Amino acid sequence: MSGETHADSRARWITDAAAPNFVIQLVFSTIGAILAAAIAVSLGVLITATITHNASGGNFIDHIGEQRIFVVLNQPYFLAPIIAGFLFGTLSHRIFRSGVARWVWVVPLAALIAGMATWKTGGFRPYWRDVWDNYFGRDCGSSECAYEWLITLPFYTSVAYALGSIKPLKLWRSDPN
Repeated sequence: MSGETHADSRARWITDAAAPNFVIQLVFSTIGAILAAAIAVSLGVLITATITHNASGGNFIDHIGEQRIFVVLNQPYFLAPIIAGFLFGTLSHRIFRSGVARWVWVVPLAALIAGMATWKTGGFRPYWRDVWDNYFGRDCGSSECAYEWLITLPFYTSVAYALGSIKPLKLWRSDPN
């Protein structure tokens, strides 16, 4: 705490205390990563749609919808949100002083396990095949992949956040040693 005043230390209570720190990092690792990825991909789509020729025969909105870059945002891989979660995790040590970032995946994992354990199959498909398709696969069925977006994706991004926070890259360290 060298050079830090009493007012500075009082202002950092929310980033130093374990419970608020955990909740804030849980939100960053899930909702924050998903929103950041959606914004980044949307900007990329708008730039690409503006630059490229509209061959859809429709208006500009149709042209935006045809952009292939959306693939990095969608299920079942969710590449852009996972990368955003990892990047947020690598930056987390610059804001938060505790090591709770390593444990943010526990709550989304509990939600995923609870969802899978209480799943009710709605058709003639085998139970585990239906669970797999609705939580991890491409064939989401009539749920419009809501379970992947609301339960599986936050688990993925929180794991990426935790992995990013474990050993920050030397590039981000402020200590030259």
